[in-house]
Amino acid sequence: LGDGFEVNLIDPAQLLAGEPLDACIHGTGQWRFIVVSEGKPVGLLTVTHTRDGWKWVEAGASELAVEVAAVEARYAGQTPAPRLRFVRSLQAVADFIEVTPAPVSGQSVETQYVPLKSALVSLDKQSADASAATATAAPTLAEPEITALLRTRVRSGMQDIRFMH
Repeated sequence: LGDGFEVNLIDPAQLLAGEPLDACIHGTGQWRFIVVSEGKPVGLLTVTHTRDGWKWVEAGASELAVEVAAVEARYAGQTPAPRLRFVRSLQAVADFIEVTPAPVSGQSVETQYVPLKSALVSLDKQSADASAATATAAPTLAEPEITALLRTRVRSGMQDIRFMH
């Protein structure tokens, strides 16, 4: 197994109420680990904590594993290392990696977001036939830009009966 990360969800009610994006992001307690074969990411193993301990609940997501590993590699050489956080919006059908640079004395820290393929397609940033390699070249978006795009998509997604719970 390679690196693991917690799945964080965007609370749609908070986002639509005008809260800053960072305040809308909450951990789920579900973790995904990159499955590596011959040095390459081939899938994700998802685990969740139950009263009986940690349980495997899903395996798959080969494209997402490649994308997450590509974003990790993109920032691996930075010193000090930025904090990376996997963020998902169910209503916008979009995944991102939040990149928060390590604080440097006297400088303000500006969080950026790397949209993964689902976000690029959902937010009309790229055509639906985007390759999994987009994570290596995807532009980083500042919080105001990503928040505006997300609010539009979440509003639309909230009208979908699948998200009306």
